[in-house]
Amino acid sequence: MSHIPHKPVVREAAKSTKMRIVFDASAKAERTSPSLNDCLETGPPLQNLFWSVLARNPFKTVAFCGDLKRAFLQVRILEADHDALLLHWLKNKDPSQIEVLRFTRTFFGLIQSLFLLGGTLKQHLDSLRAKYPEEVEEIMKSLYVDDVISGTDTVDQGCGLKEVAISVFGEAGFKLHKWHSNVEKLEAEDVLKDEGQTYAKEQLGVKPNEAKLLGLPWNKREDTLAVSFKGDSAGTTKREALRS
Repeated sequence: MSHIPHKPVVREAAKSTKMRIVFDASAKAERTSPSLNDCLETGPPLQNLFWSVLARNPFKTVAFCGDLKRAFLQVRILEADHDALLLHWLKNKDPSQIEVLRFTRTFFGLIQSLFLLGGTLKQHLDSLRAKYPEEVEEIMKSLYVDDVISGTDTVDQGCGLKEVAISVFGEAGFKLHKWHSNVEKLEAEDVLKDEGQTYAKEQLGVKPNEAKLLGLPWNKREDTLAVSFKGDSAGTTKREALRS
């Protein structure tokens, strides 16, 4: 029985969670022994294609996006499988007191996490198709892992779709938050309060009225997307060209 190693990852540019704990289910106790991920079935890909979600937005006058708060942690693991998800933890932050904990929820790092989240969301949305046929269809097309990226022709339509989306996901215990839009009325209050350009943001390269849309800088007021490229290196290789 092995334990899953973990480490902190600090993201200074993050607006809410500066530090995340990342679990490595691909770690091996020995070079010849399998990791936990080696023993798990990946499952078929259920998420929409990145480009199909991103390319839908420019065709709508009103654009908005939100994400599911701690989405993976809302999906429970069967109790019979808890012993496969062991980890060591410092009790009361004391290095001399190490306790063994068991994960009861899905976490990012398992090879099948995307499948488990995607399958859970698909089943839940399918169960509400009869109640919200048009809205669920739009949400299904707008969903990329834990992000909802959509748009409408009018502000009133956007407000209606946003309200239904919050209600739909709320029925399954998911919270949609961090709403960004090219229309202030559709943005979250905490987002609007945080739009000012502070010295810290300037140093981190965060521009005013800018958010991330699937990792791409989105100027909400000008409604433009940007792609950042790394500076020229000493020698361009095929690997670097493909990475860009």
